[in-house]
Amino acid sequence: PNGDVIEQPRFLKKNELFSQGHTGDVLDIQQVWAVYAFYNDSGNGEGVASLFTEDGVLQHLWNNKGEWEPHGGVGSTQTPYGVKGGGCVLRGRKELAHYFGGEPAASPWPGWGHHTTPNVLVKVNDDGKTAVLSAPYVIASTSEKGESRISTGGYRVFFRKTSDGWLIAEQYNVADR
Repeated sequence: PNGDVIEQPRFLKKNELFSQGHTGDVLDIQQVWAVYAFYNDSGNGEGVASLFTEDGVLQHLWNNKGEWEPHGGVGSTQTPYGVKGGGCVLRGRKELAHYFGGEPAASPWPGWGHHTTPNVLVKVNDDGKTAVLSAPYVIASTSEKGESRISTGGYRVFFRKTSDGWLIAEQYNVADR
């Protein structure tokens, strides 16, 4: 994982987007991904951090007509790593836990924001030790005033198989501009 470099998207062939013959690994990765959304929506920073490798990296980016670039943030809550919801690079479990925890306090159930990822594609590499997940996202949320908001974008997530199972090594959260 490298928080200083943005791996630009490229056109992928079908055999680079999904796997056949790695059904168990694909299901395991999809379950890790579902837990990521659940923990994220619950404000469970420690839970989110537990899904990443020790040196895991997460970057928030803009999709500028097919090119990924850093952005100045769409949120309003400042963290030591950038604006919550954008404009930041998180490195390691400590930063991830802090960023995804905080306000509101962790809840055993998702709060007023929900991350959903239709059309999840998982490609397990031939080595059986690394994989990539690609998916669009829709985030629907409601403010304390009852105002609704929907945002769209996508995820590109690189996984590594460890002794603790599949973990996220590098993740790009790419908001549509």
